[in-house]
Parts: sequence; structure tokens; C-alpha cells
Amino acid sequence: MMTRPTFSILIMLLMASLAAQAQDANKVNLIGTWENQEQKVTYEFKPDSSVIFSVGSQSAFINSFTVDYTKFPFWVDFVMKHGPRQMILPGLLKVLDEDTIQIEQFHSSPNHPVSFSEKGFHILNRKKPSKHK
Repeated sequence: MMTRPTFSILIMLLMASLAAQAQDANKVNLIGTWENQEQKVTYEFKPDSSVIFSVGSQSAFINSFTVDYTKFPFWVDFVMKHGPRQMILPGLLKVLDEDTIQIEQFHSSPNHPVSFSEKGFHILNRKKPSKHK
């Protein structure tokens, strides 16, 4: 027979495990191309942590990105380098499902944004690889 303290500890461990699984379920492998065809916005996340960000026919190379999965929405920071100078563009990321994300970049700021703006975010869909060889 289980004692009350043992039962309480078991319940706490179970809840912690479920919370960790829920957080892991919200992570997504970003590597690949994500796009919003209507807005003509594309993020191409590369395995080396670089990103090519495009709006229409204009593209920017981002040297690296990091995601902080301990925050919600997730904090994503984009690092752009030009010679010895470096600029960090803070952003937010929310996983809507395995193939859909909400993302927004903000101007460099001393305080990281904690919520999406009304209209500045993009809903992006994972671009599936072509089946033609």
C-alpha cells in the first residue's frame, strides 16, 4: 500500500514528465524552407544555423540563429555579421503544427519582445521537397 507522501511524489513526477513532453511536442525541426506564398516571404533554415530570409525578390543572409525553447512563445535570435560588426535581431516563434509556424523578427532592442505584434508576424508553411528526380 502506498503512503500519502509517496503517492504525492509519484503524482509530481508524472506531472513534470507530462509537462516536459508537452514542451518537446511544441519543438519543430526548422531545417528546410518555410514560406508564405501570398506574402512572398521565405525563410530557408540551413543545417549550419544560417538562414536566408527573402521578401519578394529581396534576400538577406543571416549568419546564425538560436532558439530558446524555455520561453513561450519561443525566442529566436538572428545574428547578422558584416566584417567585425554584429547585429542581433530578436524574434518570436510559435509552432502551430509540424509544418506550420508563426514567426516575427523585430528591430534590435535591449529588451527581447515577449509577444507578437498585431500585423508584423508571418504564418509560414514548410515547403515539401519536390518528388521529381
